[in-house]
Amino acid sequence: MAQYSVKRSKNYHKGNSDIHEVMMLSRDRQGTIVDSDNPLPVTIPGEVEIKNDTGNPITVIGTAINPFGLPVVSVDDDTVQHTSTNRRKVSNYEITEFNTFQYTKDPLIWDEEVTGTASSTLNTYEATLVMSVGTTTGDRIERQTKRVLPYIPGRENEVIMHFKLNAQQTGIVKRLGILDETSGIYLEDDGTTYNVVLRKTTTGGTTETRIARANWNGDKLDGTGGSGHNLDFTKFQTLVIEYNWFTGHAELKFIIDNYTHPIHQFEFNNSEDAVITNTPFLPIKWDIHNTTVRLAHTLWRFQVMPHYQKQDQFHLV
Repeated sequence: MAQYSVKRSKNYHKGNSDIHEVMMLSRDRQGTIVDSDNPLPVTIPGEVEIKNDTGNPITVIGTAINPFGLPVVSVDDDTVQHTSTNRRKVSNYEITEFNTFQYTKDPLIWDEEVTGTASSTLNTYEATLVMSVGTTTGDRIERQTKRVLPYIPGRENEVIMHFKLNAQQTGIVKRLGILDETSGIYLEDDGTTYNVVLRKTTTGGTTETRIARANWNGDKLDGTGGSGHNLDFTKFQTLVIEYNWFTGHAELKFIIDNYTHPIHQFEFNNSEDAVITNTPFLPIKWDIHNTTVRLAHTLWRFQVMPHYQKQDQFHLV
């Protein structure tokens, strides 16, 4: 056994009272010494938890294997957001457009098309635009941005909309999202059901993939999901539509209590043989129309802000 003198900082033989025995730990049978360059291998079976002084556990899962066959330790933290290319969102975003309807209906930004007795009115006290249809079947009002949203391949685009749909009414259809007559992604209230819709045009005409709330693959926000939240569309809500046309991904989510809650994802990679929409260059559009009823109805709009992630300024943390 090797002997070492603390006082003399040298190795010595037996017979010295200040000499201590030193044990060296080996990490394998070949005698490789454990040090900072050769740490002791540790295997994590199943799951472990990391906690701070007050608890708040974060689950660490050590069973994933990366494409190179090596184990990966991942932290199960659902508050962290990632892009569709699995990049953690720590970059700045760039606002490409916005409006607040504080003083005007922003005629330089929005086009408006009215059918029948439908109308839109600016409420300056609430800084909102109220879109209404009358009692005549076919009444309709559509408002659409004059410019389409810019898009850079590989970057994540988001559109944030603040609105109040009011109570459902049979025969009144309300739509909001990024869409035109041939393509788009939007939320729809058809009078009885809330849907998320994917619209595109093929050689056979315009088709729509309509997913009812009962079939959303995220939190349905009806009180039964993981958040426990129940959306009340008679109150103002904030909808986020996030999409990356290049990667065939789109996600709709609502912001509640300072968290985004995904309600549905459209994922085309490895599942579809066509693009997600005909084009990523789409306008923002709001639409309310009367299909069958003899009752008037209103939809309140508040703010719109599209932006995209500046991934060229992405930093790892």
